[in-house]
Amino acid sequence: MRRLVPTVFILLAISGCASGPTKQDIGPVTKEITSSKSLTILAPKEGVNIDNFVHIEKDLAWGAQYGESAITINGNNTVLERQELLRIHKKDNQIFQFERRVDDGTSKSAGVIYDVKQDLNFDNNRLMVKYTPIRITTYNNKGLIFSFSTPTYSQDDLFSSILKNYLGYDLSFNSKYDSTSIISNFKRLAKKYTWEAGSRDPLTGKIYEDTFSVMYKGVEIPFSVEVYPYHGGSKVLVHFSIQGEIALDTSSDKYNINYSPMLAYLKDKIHSIIYD
Repeated sequence: MRRLVPTVFILLAISGCASGPTKQDIGPVTKEITSSKSLTILAPKEGVNIDNFVHIEKDLAWGAQYGESAITINGNNTVLERQELLRIHKKDNQIFQFERRVDDGTSKSAGVIYDVKQDLNFDNNRLMVKYTPIRITTYNNKGLIFSFSTPTYSQDDLFSSILKNYLGYDLSFNSKYDSTSIISNFKRLAKKYTWEAGSRDPLTGKIYEDTFSVMYKGVEIPFSVEVYPYHGGSKVLVHFSIQGEIALDTSSDKYNINYSPMLAYLKDKIHSIIYD
């Protein structure tokens, strides 16, 4: 019996641990935001595609955007220990959800979720879009032994996430010149450009054969060109995918982004290249 006592004691101890509380989740805790800042985007109505400005139903590696360690794998390179994500989800026609999350790929997770209202207004030829955080939710689903700290995600971080998206801007021109002459003009007067994903546009996912760039206030702005025969000449279609933060004027209010001066410049620049 003396040999059985330690064994019985250990079994009782294990049984007691398993039947007792092993973790305590925190949340979700939701609070209404009553005094929120807003991010306002101004742009000309013509040619601007705002529908895809906030990409929906996607997960982004947080570290890939913000320079932090996004994924940690343990020594055998098979088990996920930690990943940091930014999840964007369209809740309804007006509400987007931005979730800053850390998890282990299974049950252990912690995060912050903002419900953001999108208001669209058209004033003559101008488009105004306002993004306002209206609700914040925090949660922490703990593991059996360890847990993650709830990540920091301020309203400034939220606006930075929004401005990492791309605004689509499309231009159309008719020219008396043939397609060879027009493409030659772009090769001569603009710079050949390759997207990070090759020739695939980051906004539309479309693969373009001819992609170029021009400079605006020291920033390289890429665009694609398609040319088709049209009434003895050509129709030229130009597509820009402009990251929101490029239009940010740090000398003024950082929560009001006006694309109009940039887009007016780009339109004139493309026109001068086509008709050179």
